[in-house]
Amino acid sequence: MTENNSGAANSARTQGSDSPETQPHVPKPWTSYFRGSKAFFVAALLVSLVILALFGPRLKVLARQLMCYRAIQVAATHRLAQRWDEAIHAANEAVSWLPDDGHPYLMRGELRRDAPKGLRDLQGSLDDFNQLIKLSPYFATGFAGRARTLQRLGRHQEAIDDYSSAIRLSAEDDDGPWNARAYARALARIDLEAALEDVERAIRMRNERAEGEGFKEPAIATYLDTRGYILHLLGHEKEALTDLDKAIEQTENERELWEAKLDSSTENPDLVSLQKLAFEQTLAVMYHHRGEIHQAMGHDALSSHDLNKADTLGFDPDNGVF
Repeated sequence: MTENNSGAANSARTQGSDSPETQPHVPKPWTSYFRGSKAFFVAALLVSLVILALFGPRLKVLARQLMCYRAIQVAATHRLAQRWDEAIHAANEAVSWLPDDGHPYLMRGELRRDAPKGLRDLQGSLDDFNQLIKLSPYFATGFAGRARTLQRLGRHQEAIDDYSSAIRLSAEDDDGPWNARAYARALARIDLEAALEDVERAIRMRNERAEGEGFKEPAIATYLDTRGYILHLLGHEKEALTDLDKAIEQTENERELWEAKLDSSTENPDLVSLQKLAFEQTLAVMYHHRGEIHQAMGHDALSSHDLNKADTLGFDPDNGVF
């Protein structure tokens, strides 16, 4: 029985069987793999071509957007560190990536305007804001930015017109453009009564918003400075002095509070330097305004003190501190 069964098994193995377990493995010819790979390659290529046809342009635009916004981020980092040359270079790169987008023009326009002498390009800044407004005609920030450049160029009426456009395009509760137009009118020495109405409206809007949020906020110091300066130009020296005293006191208190909370071990040193500079420049303008008021009132010693302090803090109209 054992031999017969063994012989049967051997016979089955040698003669073959329909059972998969007993079917010998026959390798496929290598050409069959080639045919399969080739078919897969052709199919993959066709799918890729379809994807490129459908989404290629969009993917290309997305890549350019990413490169542009990365360059804008680099420019902002350099600006924070006051590395103006590198910041402008990065902004140029951003414009080259997306020449039909407004954002890189906004960054470069601000850099060209605010850069120190030697790197400053006011006409280039104006060109950038013109292009920004052409691309984004309903962007209030574009008009406000161009207005500041026009002020630096001494084109005050055009600046006032741009601030009017910014007011029209801004949110109804945005008080900033109203104060900006008031100050532009004061710098131009035109429409001073209208300027006073503008800043009064800005202060009222700010107070109403604060009350709506459930707290009472003193009028923002820069708005008091604007109003005080306009009152001075209108000849109301006593009221003007009251506003400037409050504005300076409030700003000095804010600076002291900021310095008391400052932790140099954790704060970004570039950001600290920028905030310090902002306080100094704001106070420089305020002390200069109060010095003019004291001068008009015949307070020579007080006037000299304030004007000298303004110069020490960096009052400099040629460099945009005015």
